[in-house]
Amino acid sequence: MGAGCLMSRGCVALLSAVLILASFVLCVPSGICTDIAEVDAKYSIVAAQGELTLCYQAVANASNTGANVTGLIYILDQAAANLSMADLAFGVGDFNSSKSYATQSLNLLVQNDVVSQADALKNEASQAAFWGFMINIVGSLVGAVAVLVVGFVLWVKLGKRYGKATGGVN
Repeated sequence: MGAGCLMSRGCVALLSAVLILASFVLCVPSGICTDIAEVDAKYSIVAAQGELTLCYQAVANASNTGANVTGLIYILDQAAANLSMADLAFGVGDFNSSKSYATQSLNLLVQNDVVSQADALKNEASQAAFWGFMINIVGSLVGAVAVLVVGFVLWVKLGKRYGKATGGVN
């Protein structure tokens, strides 16, 4: 049974089961696995918080330039809700759920590429503001010059016409 047992599938399965049981018995009471899950969950929360902060800053900058960021705000709210759930789960020691919620939050922000969308909206709003300025100011200046030129031409023409009719007296 010695050398033959090590080669059979039944012995390998039995040995695997004993090793898994031994690792479970040694790991859970000592808290090693719980500590790893806790650290993993905390890391996920911190990563999601960092990404959420970057996204909020990008969306705020876009909003300050006049961009319509309503869709991005909705995504940020969903990500913040998931992160809140992650914090609550972490607080009660449910590290697996905590990591899951934090990962969902991070994935939502990354998959929707919130920072790039906010930057694109910011650039669009800046260009729209520039062209709005150009149309309003330059258009107004051109209009004012046109009114002055037309007024001057009419004044000269009418002055010549009515100056002759009144004998040169203005």
